[in-house]
Amino acid sequence: MKTPLALAVAALLAACGGGNPDQSAGDSHSMQLAQSAVMRQTASTPSATALNDFIASAWRDGESEIRLAQLAVQRATSNEVQGFAQRMITDHTLVDQRLQQLAQQLGVTLPADAAASADATFAQLSSLSGNEFDRAYMADNVTTHDRDVAAFRTQALQIQEALVAQQGQQGTAQTSQPSSQALTAAAALVDAVLPLLQLHLTAAGEIQNLLDPNAFLANAYQDGLAEIALAQLAQQNATSTDVRSFAQRMIDDHTRVNNQLRALAEAKAATLPTAPSAAQQAARDDLARFTGTDFDRAYMDMNVVAHAKDIFAARRQSQNGTDTAVRAAALAALPTFIEHFFQALTTDRSLTPSFLYSAAQDGKAEIAFSTLALVKSQNASVQSFAQRMITDHGAANLQAAQLAQQAGKALPTELSPQQQAVYIELYAASASSFDGRYMSYNVQAHRQDVLDATTQSQQSADAPSRTLATALLPVLQQHLALAEQVQMTVQQASSQSGSATGTSNGNTGTGASGTTAPSGAGSASVMPAPVTSMP
Repeated sequence: MKTPLALAVAALLAACGGGNPDQSAGDSHSMQLAQSAVMRQTASTPSATALNDFIASAWRDGESEIRLAQLAVQRATSNEVQGFAQRMITDHTLVDQRLQQLAQQLGVTLPADAAASADATFAQLSSLSGNEFDRAYMADNVTTHDRDVAAFRTQALQIQEALVAQQGQQGTAQTSQPSSQALTAAAALVDAVLPLLQLHLTAAGEIQNLLDPNAFLANAYQDGLAEIALAQLAQQNATSTDVRSFAQRMIDDHTRVNNQLRALAEAKAATLPTAPSAAQQAARDDLARFTGTDFDRAYMDMNVVAHAKDIFAARRQSQNGTDTAVRAAALAALPTFIEHFFQALTTDRSLTPSFLYSAAQDGKAEIAFSTLALVKSQNASVQSFAQRMITDHGAANLQAAQLAQQAGKALPTELSPQQQAVYIELYAASASSFDGRYMSYNVQAHRQDVLDATTQSQQSADAPSRTLATALLPVLQQHLALAEQVQMTVQQASSQSGSATGTSNGNTGTGASGTTAPSGAGSASVMPAPVTSMP
């Protein structure tokens, strides 16, 4: 999974922009989502009832999103808001189809009036028009997606813990727990949906920033609070002196930038948040699980992505914002964010996490990418390969989780910066280019995975890593051989199609263009084209 890091983050930026939630935006719909998130986080290992409640709540959230987005398509005046709303309809319809399938598997009855939970917000938005409507709709989306990202991240941990616990209790009656098959299906769903919700949140925040200068101030200030909170944790837990040095700089620089933002906000009578958002707090809690080099890598990964988004958001605001003073503040902060990004990038590259960590993260990426393949590919061989990736990497991730629990290690819940960029590239890929990009990624990734597993199985002094690598190696070798075979089939089909039409799409690789540093996309859309169906 080794796309060059700078190129991957550039792709991430070009595709989706940046931003974070405005905690001050809230209404009854958002409060209900916040209560749902709290409910989902009450138990570390979900019972059958808790999992059923999560599915019903996620379904309700999705139906509400679709209803509000349908209103936005009709009433929004901003082209970006209209485009975002249409993607919410498409994407949440697809997610709800997956939730329906899982509900049927578990025998869960989904609420028939799910969309009614948005009645208060729908009424509020219906009373607005023009820019007021656009701002209110995007503020609601930032708040709701922030809560959903936090809830799905927490649910990923709960399901992982439940699966490991269940494997340890095989042969014992556990009538209050979901079946292993149901938990495996739920894990695959959460792994597939979490990066999509993170993309939605990023895009919603970026659009909100451009619609409302005060929202940019609040979001940038809240980003700073989150950076300081993460850095304080890194000061306590990091093992690398470079990481601790970086963390101290984050505390110093973001405190300074936040002081400047606060002064501007006070001059404009703008309200600033007092704490990180739900998603940011969930990320901080997630980070606290790690130790050693895994902590260092997880912390620096977060900083690479966060500062790449900061650069994009500040640059777009400085170029396209509607308030002169806020544009100037964004421009003033930009050099600091750029320095942070490159320092984070350099430090991140110097860190090597444990094999358990990287193997589990690679498995989650395979599940997310392959779910897109089941949606977007029309090639039977690609779809068959994708389904095998979901099945095999789900099983491998369970084995990694068992070994990690025995070793007292934590495993990641989200994708690396490189993998997030590849996810967005595949999400945005056209129908004609998707198969080539997806299979090219898999060939490159599995070649590296085979090399890593071979080295770990032969040389690792860490027993859990050696055990996992030995078990995964023959499976990864099979995946590589199959990936090369399917890639050849895709290339032949593409060549034949190009010969018939006199053209060639030429899109058989992955990664961004030659850009090596993040840059703003000017007026480029912050959301790539959506997928259109769900398996």
